[in-house]
Amino acid sequence: MTKYIIITVFLLYIAVDYFVKNRSKEAKRIIVGFNLLWGIALVASLCSFSGKYAISASAYLLIVIAVISFNMGFYYKSRQTFTLEKLQLSVNYIIYNKVFNVIIILLAVYLLSLFLTYIDALAVASAADLRTDFFDEENNLYGPLFLFLNTWLLKPISILLMPLFPMALIQKKYGQAVLYISYLLVYNSLGGGRFGYTQIAWSLYLVCICLYQVVKIKLSTRNALIAFVVFLGFYGLIALTTASRMANFDINRINYDEVLKETNTQLSAYVSGPIAAFSYAIDNNYVKEMGGYQYGKLTLGAFDQVADIAFRKIGVGYERAIPKLATIKQDSKIEINEDFPMWNALYTSNLFFYLDFGIVGVLVFPFIFARLFSKSLSLMQHKQNVMSLVLVNYVFVNCMHSVFDFRLYNLADLVTISVLLILIYKTKVVKM
Repeated sequence: MTKYIIITVFLLYIAVDYFVKNRSKEAKRIIVGFNLLWGIALVASLCSFSGKYAISASAYLLIVIAVISFNMGFYYKSRQTFTLEKLQLSVNYIIYNKVFNVIIILLAVYLLSLFLTYIDALAVASAADLRTDFFDEENNLYGPLFLFLNTWLLKPISILLMPLFPMALIQKKYGQAVLYISYLLVYNSLGGGRFGYTQIAWSLYLVCICLYQVVKIKLSTRNALIAFVVFLGFYGLIALTTASRMANFDINRINYDEVLKETNTQLSAYVSGPIAAFSYAIDNNYVKEMGGYQYGKLTLGAFDQVADIAFRKIGVGYERAIPKLATIKQDSKIEINEDFPMWNALYTSNLFFYLDFGIVGVLVFPFIFARLFSKSLSLMQHKQNVMSLVLVNYVFVNCMHSVFDFRLYNLADLVTISVLLILIYKTKVVKM
C-alpha cells in the first residue's frame, strides 16, 4: 500500500508542477518531458513487478525524492523568454559550411564500410555476441584504430550532429538533415545497442518542441500523425536491432511475431527494469559490497579516474570505484523477473548517488545536476552559438538517460564538457 501512496503523491506533484507559472515555455516542456519519462517508468514498474519480484517502497521513495530534487534544482526564480535568432545564425554557419559537410560525408562513408563489416559478421554471430567486440581493445571487430577514432573523433562528431539534425530540419535543409541522420543511425548501429536511437529522439524533442516549438503540444490530427510516424520509425529501428541480437539471425527469414514479442518484452524491461534493479541493490546492501559509501568516487568518476592516473604516475596503488561496481554487477547477475534472470547493467542513476552518500546523495546530486542544466540553458541564451546548443543537448540527453543509468562519470565526458565550454566562450556572438 505504501508504494502506491508514494507514486500517487508523485503523480499529483508533477500534475501540479505543470501549472507553475514562473517557468518559460521552453523550460516547462523540458521538465514535463523529464517528469513524464520517470512517471511512465514508475507506473510500469508498479504494474510489472509483484510477488517475489516486487519493488520495495524504500526504492520508490528514494527515486521520488531524486526526481523532485531535480525539479527543485531546475526551478526558475522568474520567467525567462528565450530569444534564439542569433543561435540560429550560428548554427547556419555550420550547416551551410561545405568543408564541414564534406568531412561528414567522408566519415559517413567510413562508418558505412564498418557497418558492412558488421553485417558480414552477423552471418556467423548475433549482435549480442558482437557487442563485446565493439569495446574490445585487442581484437576489435573494426580494426586496431577504431577505439581511438571512436573516442576522439566519431563519438564527438555524433554529439555535435545530435542537435544539428533537428536544426537542419527546421531550416528545411533536407540534404544536410539526411546526411546527419545517416551518420547518426549508422554510427549507433555499430555497437548493436538501442539507446543511441533514443538519444536522437530526445534531441528532436529538445530542439523542435522545447526550444523552437515547431510542433505545438496540443491534440490535433497533424500532431498525432507526426507522433505516430516518429514512433513507428524508432520502434522499427529498435525491433530490427532486437532481431539482430537474437540467435540465428537471418534478415531474409525473420519471424516477425517472435521479433515483435521480444521487442515489446525488451522495451517493457528497459523502461521499468532499472528501478527493479535499484531496489535489489538497496535490499541486498550494495553499500556493504562496495566496502562502504564511496563519497563521490562514483558520481564524480571522471575525477576519480584522473586521481588514478596521477597516483599510478608516481607508483602509488589506487582503487577506482567504477571498476569495483562493474565487477559487482557482473558477478551478481540478478533475476528481476522470469524474462530477465541475468540482469547486470542498468540500475538508474540513483544507484551512483546512493552508493556515494546514501539518501543524502539521492537528495543532493539530482539538485546539483539540475542547477548545472539550468545554467547551461542560461549560457546558451547568453552566448547563442552552436556549441552552447550542443552542450545543452548533451546534458539534456544524459538527464533523460537517468531513468536507465548514470552516464556522466567517464573522463571522456569531462573532456567533452570542458572542450565545449572553452569553445562556447571562445566563439564570438553572431551579429544580426
